Amino acid sequence: MTSSNRFRKMLSLKKEAAAMLEAKGYVVIQFKDQEAPGHLFAARDDHGILISLMRAHDLFSSIEEVTKCYGGIIRDIRSFPSPADYHFEIWVFVSLTGCWQYYRIGHDEVTEVDHGG
Repeated sequence: MTSSNRFRKMLSLKKEAAAMLEAKGYVVIQFKDQEAPGHLFAARDDHGILISLMRAHDLFSSIEEVTKCYGGIIRDIRSFPSPADYHFEIWVFVSLTGCWQYYRIGHDEVTEVDHGG
């Protein structure tokens, strides 16, 4: 797959994720960096989320699988100071099922979160 095709596929995921967030009352900022196309910032009155979008073929069955697959990204995220008013998440689109899995990245743990269908 060419870089251009990956970029287009990431843009479609970005649009889908932005639409889900906007439906829940978030204001979404979509970054226009072709080197790193899968990043969003979403905010509403109570908090904000900095999101890294990823793709996987199959569902992750454990946090250990997530940390093994995305360890580099998780380390990068953890290098940022912990803000009080927003947090970091990795959203994984699972191509086999067409579903999303959501993971909040803390400084000492990764937890699966439910953003409700």
